Amino acid sequence: MSLRQAACGRLTLTATRVRARRAQAGAAGVSALVRLNNTLTELDVSCNNGFGADGCEQLRRAIESNSSLVRVDLRSCGAEIDDEFAVAETLRQRQERRDRAKIVSSRT
Repeated sequence: MSLRQAACGRLTLTATRVRARRAQAGAAGVSALVRLNNTLTELDVSCNNGFGADGCEQLRRAIESNSSLVRVDLRSCGAEIDDEFAVAETLRQRQERRDRAKIVSSRT
């Protein structure tokens, strides 16, 4: 099954490790998967040296619209520490918003 099929909900994913031959095609596919699949909780793109800053930025934007992802492994993906931190910060902020929403909704 392809990443496209998984992103369109034809596969329930909770964790995946991604290896891409062409980094930019891989980054675009991973970002689409994260944006469209709300069952994915863990994503490992480590050791994809070409993923880099562009891949991290695409991933960061995709995380903003994903409600399930809680862990991303970016080790040795060709990104700078600031790019990795931006992804981590987006995950943290999204988790805080989700936690606040749960608190508010549990009162009603």
